[in-house]
Amino acid sequence: MTPPLSPGATAQILVEALPYIRQFAGRSIVVKLGGAAIDDSALDLALAQDVLLLRSVGVRCVLVHGGGPQVDAMLRRVGKEPEFRDGLRVTDAETLEIVRMVLVGKINRELVATINGQSGAEPVAVGVSGEDAGLLIVTPRDSGLGFVGDVSEVRADLIHRLLDDGLLPVISTVGADAGGQPYNVNADEAARAIAVAMAAEKIVYLTAAPGLLEDPGRAARADHSSQRRRRDDSQANRLRRRGRRWGGLCAHYRRAGAPCPTDRVAHRAWHRNHDQAGGELVRHLLTLADLSAADLLSILDLSTAAPTPVLRAQGVALYFEKPSARTRNSMELAVVQLGGHPVYLQPQELGIGTRETAEDVTRTLACFHSVIAARVFDHGLLKRMAAVGVVPVVNLLSGTDHPLQALADLLTIRELCGRIGGVKVTYVGDGDNNVARSLAHACTALGAELTVASPAGYGLSDAPDGVHQTEDPHAAAEGADIVYTDVWVSMGQERERDERLAALCDYQVNEALIARAPNAHLLHCLPAHRGEEVSAGVIDGPRSAVWRQAENRMHSARGALRWILQQD
Repeated sequence: MTPPLSPGATAQILVEALPYIRQFAGRSIVVKLGGAAIDDSALDLALAQDVLLLRSVGVRCVLVHGGGPQVDAMLRRVGKEPEFRDGLRVTDAETLEIVRMVLVGKINRELVATINGQSGAEPVAVGVSGEDAGLLIVTPRDSGLGFVGDVSEVRADLIHRLLDDGLLPVISTVGADAGGQPYNVNADEAARAIAVAMAAEKIVYLTAAPGLLEDPGRAARADHSSQRRRRDDSQANRLRRRGRRWGGLCAHYRRAGAPCPTDRVAHRAWHRNHDQAGGELVRHLLTLADLSAADLLSILDLSTAAPTPVLRAQGVALYFEKPSARTRNSMELAVVQLGGHPVYLQPQELGIGTRETAEDVTRTLACFHSVIAARVFDHGLLKRMAAVGVVPVVNLLSGTDHPLQALADLLTIRELCGRIGGVKVTYVGDGDNNVARSLAHACTALGAELTVASPAGYGLSDAPDGVHQTEDPHAAAEGADIVYTDVWVSMGQERERDERLAALCDYQVNEALIARAPNAHLLHCLPAHRGEEVSAGVIDGPRSAVWRQAENRMHSARGALRWILQQD
């Protein structure tokens, strides 16, 4: 092991690192090591010490490695010239065996040995191949490339189990299809898929590729021979300050809006091999359960701030499997207010699952758009789109979650009550739906007291801790600050209409119920069915805030987009 640092040096490092330790303790970080770094023993040693330090302060580290240069060298040793097509390695059966031998049998073992050599008496690093236990399930990319695949599924549960056991996974990027056939997988994209599947806080790519990636299709080049770049280039210097350099190697960050990071297109020269520059983890908004209280407050603050053109001259794809007046209008105007161009898309235009896979549609849309937002029946479709990891994916509504509605609800509650923490919110009606679920995550995260009043069989089935549930709507409304309701028969539930109306008939928000909360405001996500879940006298009365709530859909969508795209 290397000699320990002096007490003074250790103290200084800890002082500088303390804010980051607080931010990332208990969270996951994926580090992808490029092949150009692997032959540098000093760098390997420094990396081992760094990931062990992160692990010691509670950061859950996963190391993913490539090995392109080493595979090239081995191919040449056996008299086989490496072949690439659009930046991807053509992998026939013989090349595949060499890839497996180099990545799994050599590089992975050496990295594990280096880390364990620095960890003291107790080894902590464990080598894992993407083939092991179906860790990386892949689909073939192109028959002309041979055994090259795209990651379609990641066994994140397996990685989390290793981390829970105190181990440090070191993953080599060879995957297999459902039948067990191995495939060569691009290491950068494998690392991205792993990070997305794990809901990692950060992904860091360590690469020797020149330049520091920032905006779509651009790199701030540190080229001292170029007359076009001055040594004091503010863009490059600013980006360098955000990364750490080891000799010719640096940590790269890519803005989330970068188009087509999975495509090796000709005008992006730094994507010509398996160890191209990487980027910061793409931020998605699929469910509020993924967001911290700080995240939610940041979105609310951005929702009320003056719009800035963060989407100037950029597209946002709006895919609607379900029609909606408020969602479409609020989202389109939010995009326009941020300088972008919204494009409305319907199922017959994209043909997801019929003409193309969800993954291919996502990659295609990412060539033109900086954000993909979708209103879908199946939440799993959003997860598949997000797992591609090319641009942010926003849930406009799914069968399980409605995060943008809940953000508008929070914004409205804060405007009406002057605060969120301690506000008593009562939800009356069908509690086991996407609106109630997202409202529950929003309220519990920010300290609002949520009570859900529903008949038996209609309660919130997976309520987060802190949500109170009852079958008595009048008792639940007693002294509430906010009374909230939603339609009893949602889109797709028309066949259950009679059954649902019979079960929920005693849960109408009417004058008698609202009288139990004399200071309450009414919220309803709309559309409203007067005479069913709410009486006309209440929704059209002086305590109804539903139109302010509807307008806030636009403001909260604007805040969510700004939060997704911000880098700090």
